[in-house]
Amino acid sequence: MTAAFITEAVDSQESVQSWKMPEIRQGTCVTYYDSTLAEQRKVVGYVVKLNKTGRTVTVHVPSTGQVMEQVRHFNDPKLKIAPEFRENGAWDYTDDWKQTQQRIADLEQTVHRLNEMLQVPTARQTRAKTAE
Repeated sequence: MTAAFITEAVDSQESVQSWKMPEIRQGTCVTYYDSTLAEQRKVVGYVVKLNKTGRTVTVHVPSTGQVMEQVRHFNDPKLKIAPEFRENGAWDYTDDWKQTQQRIADLEQTVHRLNEMLQVPTARQTRAKTAE
């Protein structure tokens, strides 16, 4: 075994142990990838169950009628390490969900900036400034 191989194996193991599945709620619409994880084979699915491990979900795919158990998130490092983890496919947030989350973050940032710009000094802040 080479030092590079051992280092890569240790890094992979650490990434697997430290990785946490993104938060998701039952009933959320997701993008489901079949076992090939190919972009052109993705379909819409719904999370019907959060599994006890906290690393997988059960996804219902209405277009095929399938219910896929033990589905890992698309970025789960185990999907890259071992092919058997890809057997049940993978899930990711839909593009629409991602865009909505980005819009929310942008709006929150705008509101924060506006609050800072519109902040009227309190009487205590005015007195402190005058005393300087």
